[in-house]
Amino acid sequence: MKTFHVGIWLLVFVCLAVLGDLIWHVGRTCIPSDNDSSDKIHNRETVRKIISENWCPCRQQSSNSRHLTWRQKHVSGRTVLSRKKLASRIIVSEKLKLVYCPIPKAASSTWKYLIRQQEGIEDYWNLTAANSPITSGLKYLVDYPSEELERILTSPEYFKFTFVRNPYTRMLSCYLDKFQNKKKDSSEYRKFMGHLLGWWDENVFENYSLSSEEKNFMKKHKFQNKILKGPRPSFSQFVRTVTRQKRDRMNEHWAPQWYICGMDIIPYDFVGKLEHLEEDAQVILSWIGNSSSVHFPASEEIGFPSTQSRVLEDAFLDINLMFLIRKAFAPDFKIFGYNFVHGNN
Repeated sequence: MKTFHVGIWLLVFVCLAVLGDLIWHVGRTCIPSDNDSSDKIHNRETVRKIISENWCPCRQQSSNSRHLTWRQKHVSGRTVLSRKKLASRIIVSEKLKLVYCPIPKAASSTWKYLIRQQEGIEDYWNLTAANSPITSGLKYLVDYPSEELERILTSPEYFKFTFVRNPYTRMLSCYLDKFQNKKKDSSEYRKFMGHLLGWWDENVFENYSLSSEEKNFMKKHKFQNKILKGPRPSFSQFVRTVTRQKRDRMNEHWAPQWYICGMDIIPYDFVGKLEHLEEDAQVILSWIGNSSSVHFPASEEIGFPSTQSRVLEDAFLDINLMFLIRKAFAPDFKIFGYNFVHGNN
């Protein structure tokens, strides 16, 4: 009798296993493969899940187009101003009727140079001045009251744009510029090491808002100078540290591009790509109205030479680091149409 019961239970177990396997195979046919979904990566449902329920950017014409259309629900000036860092970084040119969000490592210095030049600012060539809202001579979203800010962001009179970059090369360019090429005794190297490792120097970060807890934390870490005098972080250490940080605590040079430009609350008209800079820049120059007379400066011309990150990609990027970058910055890949596969963008 015991043998009979054991046999019955074995038969039930086998039937359940077969049934489960059948359900799995049937279920798989309902799940789109990566290839099936790649062409639809910019559709409204995908982007809505990635960023916000308020705005739905979708591609016009083809997947290669950088023009965006938006189904506007509402632009809240109060919401934009509540994100102080965001409102403090987005440039408004009333003369050129432009709203520009600078993304570090994506030709932001070039665009600041050009906008300041066209605005008639005397020291437009001074990038140090250009990179500080205090000395740039430019206006920012934070300078406007809520109602006026809403008018600017919804008015067809203003062209709202930004330029983005492949997350792989942007990450490498940031590392080369800020950690490999900077002198170790420079204040800039110390600043970026502070952001990377999570501690701050009050003398360097005088404009950075520190809580009392953070100040006490900072004072307890006497090992800072020892770290700064030690070996530079490797690219692997840089990537592994950055990808563990929360996005709102990341330095803008490596923070997610969609996040630092507020693409969940600001209706951009155009998102250019650094990989197509010359072609995409013509869209902005045409808007200005003097595309034939306005010269778009090269990086060498503004005194900001390239880090040659595109040339050095293969030497620095391996499959493990690519996986970490892909995971941490997935929305940037998806929203801006960059391929997860290195070299296929």
